[in-house]
Amino acid sequence: MKIQDMLRLSRGAVLRDVTTAQETGFVPVAGARRVAAHVVTGAGPAGDSTITVQLRQATDAAGTGKKDLGTAVTVDVAESEFGDSVVETLVEQMDTNNGFTHVAVQVSATDAIDVAATLLRGENRFNP
Repeated sequence: MKIQDMLRLSRGAVLRDVTTAQETGFVPVAGARRVAAHVVTGAGPAGDSTITVQLRQATDAAGTGKKDLGTAVTVDVAESEFGDSVVETLVEQMDTNNGFTHVAVQVSATDAIDVAATLLRGENRFNP
C-alpha cells in the first residue's frame, strides 16, 4: 500500500508576510479520523523568527463560526535556516455537537517569512 492511499492532501497555500495571521481554506473532514497540518518555512530572517501553527474548525467551507481546534504549536526558525513542522489532532476532538465539520490551518510569525501549509486527512473511511 502506498502512503498516498492512506492520506488525502488538501489545499495548501503559500502565505507571505505572516506577521499577520493567515489561514488556508476550510476543508471537510467527514470520513477522516485524523487531520494534520504540514508547515514548511523559507529561510529565517536575520535575528530568527517564531511561527505559530493553529488548526481551526468551522461549520462550513466559508469558515462560519471558526474557532481554534486544539492548542497552537510554536516553531523557532533560526536565521538562514528552514522550518518544518507537523501539527496533528483527532477529528473526534472537534466540536461536532455544535456542527463543526471543516478544518483549516492558521499560521502567524514574529517576522515576515514565507510559509507553505498543507492540510492532510488520514485514517480515512474511503480514499480516492
